[in-house]
Amino acid sequence: MSGPGKRLGILVVLLLLSGCAGWPPYHLGTDAQLEQWLSEDRYGPALEVLERRAAQGDAAASGRLEAVRARAAEFDRTQGDRIGDLVEAERWEDAEHALRQAQAKFRDGKQIQNAARRLSEARNARAERLEAELLLARVTWLKHRKPLWEELAEVDPSDLEAPWHVGDTERQLKETGERLGHLGLNALSRRDYGRAEQLLGAAAPLTDNEQFARALDQISEQQSRIREAKQGRAREREALLRRQTVQNLSERIDEAVTTGQLSRAQDLLAELRTLKGGVDASRSLEEKLRAALVQRVEQLNVRAEELYATGKASAAQDTWRRARRALAQLERNAADSADVERLEEGLQETIIRRVQALVREGDRLYAARLGNAARQTWKEARLVLDELQSLYPKQSQVAELQRSLEDTIDGRVQILIKQGDDLYAGGQIAEARMVWQEATQLAPEHPELTSRLERASKVLERLKELKDGEVPIISK
Repeated sequence: MSGPGKRLGILVVLLLLSGCAGWPPYHLGTDAQLEQWLSEDRYGPALEVLERRAAQGDAAASGRLEAVRARAAEFDRTQGDRIGDLVEAERWEDAEHALRQAQAKFRDGKQIQNAARRLSEARNARAERLEAELLLARVTWLKHRKPLWEELAEVDPSDLEAPWHVGDTERQLKETGERLGHLGLNALSRRDYGRAEQLLGAAAPLTDNEQFARALDQISEQQSRIREAKQGRAREREALLRRQTVQNLSERIDEAVTTGQLSRAQDLLAELRTLKGGVDASRSLEEKLRAALVQRVEQLNVRAEELYATGKASAAQDTWRRARRALAQLERNAADSADVERLEEGLQETIIRRVQALVREGDRLYAARLGNAARQTWKEARLVLDELQSLYPKQSQVAELQRSLEDTIDGRVQILIKQGDDLYAGGQIAEARMVWQEATQLAPEHPELTSRLERASKVLERLKELKDGEVPIISK
């Protein structure tokens, strides 16, 4: 070995003996270098220096290492996301530039490495898509070209180029089909089933490659499994949505019943029964609604009696009608017939007692010579009884009460007619007419009253004419 060569060999041995930990030259770096790297986000050399210092027992480096690693991880994440966004937007040059910058500062970053891989895969996939589009266009052109050359060869057998072009076109179609098929296999490996099916479907008629046919079968099976899975998930979502709808409606019905909104609860129950699974869920709610309706009818009936007792007839009548509507709701809810009958009888009894009380009050007022008040009371009794008759037309007690009221009123009318007749016979025509008019308030369509009033009015009119037309006597 020559002198220079020997010296070089000795230098290498000395380096090996001293250890290679000192390479590259900045293995421990200066504090100024470390701060500059961190200010420039160059986490690769900064972490390497800190890790070497910490391994040699540098407490300050050990204490700082975790904070720098956290900063490096955040840089890795943000740069990886940024590159990924550029890849998604197919901004290849920007993504490549961002990747080079990120790798220069932190090549070991996992997210940066993943972004580099995604960029490479995306660019390759894009290149393959463009190549596939060109190949598909080429297939279209070749398929259009082939019959033209075949026709030309048939028309002019002496043209030796035409058969060659036919064969060349067939060869190009086969080659293009092979390439399309391999691109389809690549798409299949990426699980891009739609693209794979398109490319392999175009390649299969152009080549006898069995691998392409098997891949198409595989895609068909996979697509079938995907469709079944989607349909299964759709059914699960539908069932879940239906259960949620039933549950939500049930909660709304329960809230409506609890807050006394019984008509709303009735409408929501009808909606619930139309849903699949809603009939089962509605049973307990129907029972709760029926119990609430029974309670509502009973409360309204009691309230109506209290209002009647305190002389608030109009409010009592409105309350009684509300009780009737609640009872109709109860009947629509297929309530127990015994409950409906019991409540129906309770409502009838309330209104019947009211009519009876009005009749007695009218009699008392009439006996006390308070004719106008008595007539008003009987009129109210008649209105209440008419409503009761319309609701229970076949109820014998109602019919009997109505006859009793009419007999009472008719008796009073006959008395008034007799009083008017007596006054009329005594020449008190105006007084007789007033009594008969009073009677018409109890019996507006009474035929005897109508004729008497007409007669009295004519007599009074004639008397007025005679009075207006008499001539005064002047003594001589």
